[in-house]
Amino acid sequence: MKTYQITIDRETFPIKSDASEEHVKALAQTIQKRFDDMNPRRGPRASQSFRAMTMVALVLLDELQELQAQHAALKKDAIDTATRLNDRINEILEGKL
Repeated sequence: MKTYQITIDRETFPIKSDASEEHVKALAQTIQKRFDDMNPRRGPRASQSFRAMTMVALVLLDELQELQAQHAALKKDAIDTATRLNDRINEILEGKL
């Protein structure tokens, strides 16, 4: 596991990850962009920054959970289709059709 330094909202954080440095920095850039989009008037108050980062985290978590649900549905559909195809092939091979 490697340690990388990333900067978000002028704060530097050490991040440990097995991912490549490019991947970790790309994630940090995505977070920074989301933060900038949600916090266009960057005030000096730390509480505003914390609130904006909390909103970024909530939006990203919502997107993640939506994608996980879509993935689960696609996986179920793929298994169902494979099962139907397997049953059909077995019927053909057994001469039931």
